[in-house]
Amino acid sequence: PSGLMNSGNGYFRNNGYAFRTAPQTINRYIQLAAANHQVDPLLIKAVIKAESNFDPTALSPKGAQGLMQLMPETMEHFGINEFSSDEEHIAAGIKYISLIAKSFQNITNKIEQYHFIAASYNAGRGHVLDAQRLCEKYLENSTQWDFVSKYLILKSKSEYANDPVVKSGFFPGKHAVKYANEVVERYEAYLLMYP
Repeated sequence: PSGLMNSGNGYFRNNGYAFRTAPQTINRYIQLAAANHQVDPLLIKAVIKAESNFDPTALSPKGAQGLMQLMPETMEHFGINEFSSDEEHIAAGIKYISLIAKSFQNITNKIEQYHFIAASYNAGRGHVLDAQRLCEKYLENSTQWDFVSKYLILKSKSEYANDPVVKSGFFPGKHAVKYANEVVERYEAYLLMYP
């Protein structure tokens, strides 16, 4: 498996030097790609903070890589790999978030919608859509995060995971709910910092 090692004076990726990208350059990459895909750049910053703490060399134990912690199959889908630049990783992550957002266009409250997007980025869109279907089955509002997050957590119980409306199966949703809440809280803090 490819990995990153700290050599003491830089980071190496697959025996090749991986340059650290300056924060202002990362910000420019975010602004450009976010504008191109009509995604809020502050949401992207909140996701990057949660995923990698703005470390372009971050590598998770599950194989997610880079600033946006994309999995290898997601990188392949968006035409990048471990050798791609930080700019390409950011652009791919933003394209992915833009794709996810299309599933939640019916949620008109931006803060509510961002919970759904963040949870889907973390857990996979299928699990969030399952939680929405469970809400509908039990006559609860499938566009409100408080209800959907409850069913995302309940997907860890077999009676919900095996329900006929569930397409993606079992999922231990507590982490995804916590992740989404933290991303949105950070987004709201960024709104105050960068009005």
